[in-house]
Amino acid sequence: MDDETETYKLWRLRKTVMQLCHDRGFLVTQMELDQTMEQFKEQFGDKPSEGRPTREDLHIVVEHVEDPTDVMFVLFADEPKYPSRTLNNIVRKCKTDNAKKQSLSFNKG
Repeated sequence: MDDETETYKLWRLRKTVMQLCHDRGFLVTQMELDQTMEQFKEQFGDKPSEGRPTREDLHIVVEHVEDPTDVMFVLFADEPKYPSRTLNNIVRKCKTDNAKKQSLSFNKG
């Protein structure tokens, strides 16, 4: 897949996830919701084939508006599936960040 198409997919994915978090009461700024493709490229890059951005660059941590201790960690996985050891590392990271909720977005491949 060419860089332009992959960058567009990553932008749409992040934009959709930000909207989903916002709709569920998590703190997402209007600027994040309204981010244009050009702003995304400036922030993350436009050459996925060179690792700019990687899906890992898109990870986010959001707090719930009504309860800042209600934290969700959103991961954008590079692989279509992960071994249990990797998933255990993700769970440990979430515990370290005090994220009681996780959302994983896997790459179709």
